[in-house]
Amino acid sequence: MKRINSLGIVALLSLVLSACGASVATPTTALPTSLAATLTPLQPATPTTGRSPLTTQLLRNMQYALPFYNRTVSLTDGSYHEGTGNNSYSVTFLDNAVAFGDLDQDGVADAAVAVAENGGGSGEFESLVAVLDQAGAPVETSVVELGDRVQINSVAIQNGQIVLKMLVQGPNDAMCCPSLPVTETFVLSNGNLVLVHLTSQTADGTERTIQIESPAAGTQVGGTVEVKGSVSIAPFENTLGYRLYDVANSQLAEGSVTVKADTAGAAGTFDATIDLSQVPAGATFRLVLLDTSAADGTTLALGSVELSKE
Repeated sequence: MKRINSLGIVALLSLVLSACGASVATPTTALPTSLAATLTPLQPATPTTGRSPLTTQLLRNMQYALPFYNRTVSLTDGSYHEGTGNNSYSVTFLDNAVAFGDLDQDGVADAAVAVAENGGGSGEFESLVAVLDQAGAPVETSVVELGDRVQINSVAIQNGQIVLKMLVQGPNDAMCCPSLPVTETFVLSNGNLVLVHLTSQTADGTERTIQIESPAAGTQVGGTVEVKGSVSIAPFENTLGYRLYDVANSQLAEGSVTVKADTAGAAGTFDATIDLSQVPAGATFRLVLLDTSAADGTTLALGSVELSKE
């Protein structure tokens, strides 16, 4: 019998595999994860041709930089805790305050979540956090303080805006027991969460609102701007406050706007000219109107519009 050498065996195997239609798998290499923020997510991006969606599980197990105690912590299964008694510090992920949707207009779903900090006392300090999907990884982008022991009822992302419904402390409420219903609307602007609209309810359920009818968003204005609109309930002494903010959310100016109403507390209108000398030429800025409680300064209603100066 003739012996078959090693080259012959390899050739024979190749013929057999070709005949059977078999193929040899090629090893794949995971795609690198690209991060655009200083915080490092605990979960890497999934190596796929597309982006993996954010999940509640990812959000419950990531790093957060939080404002009330100026701490950065990594949550494990939605919580973090250190110390004991009055020297303790803890963070809790609020499972009833999670929403998914596109916040930065890149066509990929991001998230809005709320967390609560406790520094060993009775206070529970809630914050709203915007988390962007960056190459499939959750990255905290902006955080705003909501208050002490507020009660969050729902969070949703609608048309790129975060809509938050909650109870806050009204003028006569103890810190433990918020009873004033508010709806706050935030947008992500230049990487910062910005409050652009707020409404509240009176004891009989009437909604307190400010509607800016003109100028329209994006309007280019000169050295002054005429602002017109309406309120569902006239403010204290028929006076609204106004503030001007730049794109970094720094206040540029403030003043007041008079509301015309037939009787105290009735619906009313406003038509005022606001000086823009404190706004730099060519700048984008935000005009905010506020109705604040005379008793404790609580914001009862807020309306805003983004404009640009010639």
